[in-house]
Amino acid sequence: MLLFPMFLYYCSYGLGGQLGFRRDTLMLLLAFLLFGQYRKYVEGNWRSLFSIWFLSVLMILLHEGVIFSIFPFLILHTFVYNKSFISKVVKNLLLLWLPSAIALLAVVIFNGRDNSPEVIWQSWMPCFMAYPFGFSLPPIGLGPSWLSSSLREGNLFAMELTWKPEFIAGIPVWPFNIYLLIAIYYLFTRMEKLKVGKIKQIPDHVQMSNVFLLQLLFTMPMLGVIGCDWYRSIPICCITSCFLCFLFPEHQNVPTIINRFSGWLQQKIDYSSYLSSSWVYYLVLVSLPLCYHCARPGGMFPFIPLDLKGNLLETVMEWI
Repeated sequence: MLLFPMFLYYCSYGLGGQLGFRRDTLMLLLAFLLFGQYRKYVEGNWRSLFSIWFLSVLMILLHEGVIFSIFPFLILHTFVYNKSFISKVVKNLLLLWLPSAIALLAVVIFNGRDNSPEVIWQSWMPCFMAYPFGFSLPPIGLGPSWLSSSLREGNLFAMELTWKPEFIAGIPVWPFNIYLLIAIYYLFTRMEKLKVGKIKQIPDHVQMSNVFLLQLLFTMPMLGVIGCDWYRSIPICCITSCFLCFLFPEHQNVPTIINRFSGWLQQKIDYSSYLSSSWVYYLVLVSLPLCYHCARPGGMFPFIPLDLKGNLLETVMEWI
């Protein structure tokens, strides 16, 4: 489970010629450690509190995605676990998460100036010149330059990339985005066996649905409100959900509406002989239109060349 994020991002970026160790991978590894230390704290190990402080502050400084994909579930669990005593809730919330809250506040207040991305970019010039052939620093890219954009600009940019493009042959992308989210939910919650060491466990599909829906709700701002990189956000949501299902299998105190909705959905899937079959599961897996900013034909049927895939889809759409 710890090696899986590395493999995922190696396939996503390494095969594209961008070999490197991304901070997304490090964030997921640290998240697993943070979840584990929090689990020890809940079980009564007070020494893990110092690890929680260190890891939470480090993750705030490392990646903005932790605000949505890591901390909300832990804060909710802290509240639910101590809900019988308001004073205990307040004490544990402050004791556990005050350092990370201070770090987050500091990052928000001291967020640099409008020219900060360009200054940071130009600081890499000596590193480029240090190469034997003296490479010149390329112009600043779109990603780094958007660090100085406002929330409104970022939101409009995300909406343009995520919900307004066409999927293929003039068909809008938003229905395929909805299908993508539904397919991801189905694939995650219908994993039939979880192997931990030599032990194979039959997972609780309703529990997995509860955790995934909570994580999807928490990460929704990264899926089109203030972010638009679905190729990272959706895997991060799935991987952190796996971590939480593994470390908190007994966590059943979720909002009633989510628990009932999960039970209803899983009941419908159980009653369908097609959705419960392995061949449908694998068909949905290989046809998943997961790509960089939203649903794209390039993510479907990875074993088919992209040009041939586009021609086949256009032919099918014209025939329909």
